[in-house]
Amino acid sequence: MPTYIFTHPETGEEKKMMMSVAEMCNRTDKHDGDLLIDEVLWSRCIGCEHSGVNPNSAGWPMTSDSAGTHPDEVPKMMKEMRAKGVNLNYTRDGRAIFENAAHRRAAMKALGMRDRQGYD
Repeated sequence: MPTYIFTHPETGEEKKMMMSVAEMCNRTDKHDGDLLIDEVLWSRCIGCEHSGVNPNSAGWPMTSDSAGTHPDEVPKMMKEMRAKGVNLNYTRDGRAIFENAAHRRAAMKALGMRDRQGYD
C-alpha cells in the first residue's frame, strides 16, 4: 500500500499516511490533491514521497534500486566493480550504496549507466 506525505501549511510538519490509491483519490478529490485533516488542508508533498532522501539531511549515503543487483549477485558485482576501480557496496537486498556525488558518478560510469540527475 502506498505511503503519501502531506505537509501542514503553517508549521511545515510532515505527516505520512498509508492508504490505497482509491482511498487517496476519494479523500483528496474535492481538494485538488490536498487532504483535509482536523479542519486543516494539508498539502501533498510528491517530491518528498519520491525522493528517497530525508530533506533535512545532506542526502548521502544514497541507495539506488536501478544501480542495484539481485541479492545473490552482490559478491560478484562488488568484485566486478572493484576491478573497474570503484569501491561500490550494496545493501542486503541488493541496492547500490553511493557515498557521495563523485562516487555516484564513478559507479554509474562503471556500470555503463547514464545519470540523468547527475552533474555531467
